[in-house]
Amino acid sequence: MCSSGGVAIHTACRDLQLGDCELAIAGGVNLTIDPRKYLDLCKVGLLGSHPGSRSFAAGDGMLPAEGVGAVLLKRLDRAIADGDTILAVIKGTAVN
Repeated sequence: MCSSGGVAIHTACRDLQLGDCELAIAGGVNLTIDPRKYLDLCKVGLLGSHPGSRSFAAGDGMLPAEGVGAVLLKRLDRAIADGDTILAVIKGTAVN
């Protein structure tokens, strides 16, 4: 429901490409602080009907949860030159 993590990664990648930094940490957090969130989602029919609900294929709704994620980003050429372990490569990003 929020793309702030994706925007953070996009911004970090752009800054790495422009040479504004050599390393970047990007991430996102989702916290449910107010129980009205669940009431409002229920009112508009977005919540799943049971704990095993799925959001997409054969799904009947979403089950929001709390979470946090972060990635350490570095230009691929620098990571290779430094002998870093590379877990993934970002091919491109965009923000509309």
